[in-house]
Formats: sequence, structure tokens, C-alpha cells
Amino acid sequence: MTAEPGSGPVLIVTGLAAEARLLEGPDTICVSAPPASLTAKIAAASAHRRPCALVSFGLAGGLEPGLPAGAIVVASRVIADGTTWETDSSLSGKLLQKLAGLPLGSSHGAMAACDAPVITAQGKSALHRRTHAIAVDTESHIAARFAAERDLPFAVLRAVCDTAEADLPPLAYRAIDPDGRLDMKAIAEELLRRPGQLVQLPGTALATAKAMRTLSRVRRFLGPRLSL
Repeated sequence: MTAEPGSGPVLIVTGLAAEARLLEGPDTICVSAPPASLTAKIAAASAHRRPCALVSFGLAGGLEPGLPAGAIVVASRVIADGTTWETDSSLSGKLLQKLAGLPLGSSHGAMAACDAPVITAQGKSALHRRTHAIAVDTESHIAARFAAERDLPFAVLRAVCDTAEADLPPLAYRAIDPDGRLDMKAIAEELLRRPGQLVQLPGTALATAKAMRTLSRVRRFLGPRLSL
């Protein structure tokens, strides 16, 4: 039987510790890690407290042309490597209703997921054509698989941090450590090898900051206790 939202803590799955901190509280179990170690961390974190639902939360790359940085995406499904996981329509509907007052509103559509960031506009365009997804992240397929195996209601709530038209600096591949935190040593090493990336950093940083501000507002819209 599917767990009923509201009967236990909500399991929040993110890629970055900074994303997880936005939803930390007594009503949530927050997990952050890169794709390679995320499944194990989710299993360990939820071993002693049965969650009532799972939400993939955090930043995403835009795939739909014109979708601005800071826009919220609530996914209708997750697509990865030819597999599709449907999100829970009731849970997604509640999120859309709660977030209706956000300045940029919320988009509802498919979310693509990959094990590594899609960092070029050309790559995003190709993924959009192939999947018809409006955004992409690196955690939602892992979260979706875990939720399906545990029969948990599942939703995705993500803020666009880089638009479909934007190229990311290559250091995006190496920016996150195994604990879901920024790896400053790896970033510095990457910049020493390819200093031309510095030109892209200001725009990337501004767009990411805008998306993180949106996610901070999301917490206020969802309420002090994450009752879904």
C-alpha cells in the first residue's frame, strides 16, 4: 500500500548540502550527495524512520527555451536512459497549489535526469528534443527509483539555475564533493587548468543565486512544517 503523505517525515533528496539545509526540520529527512553515492545515503537516512513521501528538491538546468533562471519546475514524470517514472499526481498538485503565488509561478512538465550535468546549450537542446522534458537534474532518477522500490509517493520540485540557452563552465563536473558540498580544491584545480572558464563564472553565479533565492521562498510558501 502506498504511504499516505502527512503520516511521517518527508524524505528530501538533493545534490547539494546547501539545498538540503533549506528544508531541514523535524518533519523532514534531508539527504544530499552526488549521484554515485546518493542511493546508499538515501537508504541509510531512511532506515530508522519510514518517510511518508519523497521529494527531489534543488537546482536544475533548463531545457525548454525561454524558461528563465529562478523558475520553479514541478515534474509530471522523470525520464532517464529510456525509463520513465510518473510522479504522484496528488502530491504534485499540492505543491503546485502551494507555490501558485511565487513571482515566476511554477511550470509542470517532464524532468530529464542524467548522472552528470548537461553543460552546453547544444547538449540541452538535443536532450529536450529527445525527451520533451522542460528541465534536467542529476538526482531525480535516483530518487524516483528509490521511491518506486519503497512504494512512496514521489514528487520533484526544482528551480532552474542555468537556462536552455546557457553554457556552463566545465568545472561543473567537478564542483561537488561526495558529501554534496562545493569542492573548493577541485574547483581551484580546474580553474588552473582551464582559466578561460573565469569568463563564464559571473553569469553562472548570478543565475544560481537567483535560483537559490527562489528555493528559499519555496520553504516559506510550503509553511514552517512541511505538511504535504
